[in-house]
Amino acid sequence: MDATINYSNKSLIIFRWFIRVFSAFLIFFWTIMFIGDVIDYIKTGHPATITNMDFFSLTIMFFGIIGLGLAYKWEFTGGIVAAISFIIMSIIV
Repeated sequence: MDATINYSNKSLIIFRWFIRVFSAFLIFFWTIMFIGDVIDYIKTGHPATITNMDFFSLTIMFFGIIGLGLAYKWEFTGGIVAAISFIIMSIIV
């Protein structure tokens, strides 16, 4: 699908790279938060208490982060996965 898109517009190229950098920051910070929770679990021996709604929200957010990662290779597919998960997140929160 990417072969049919005209990338000659300079503002489109800048926008796409801005989104890529922004998604890299999101993936990075989400990974850091996950590692922090794992370290806390190792130190204390018990996980943080979360409700079922928190668990559902985190699961949906996880799929959004996966979608952002997929968008580096398959822009359309990753964008759809991320957009759907973020829309679901905004509805339930």
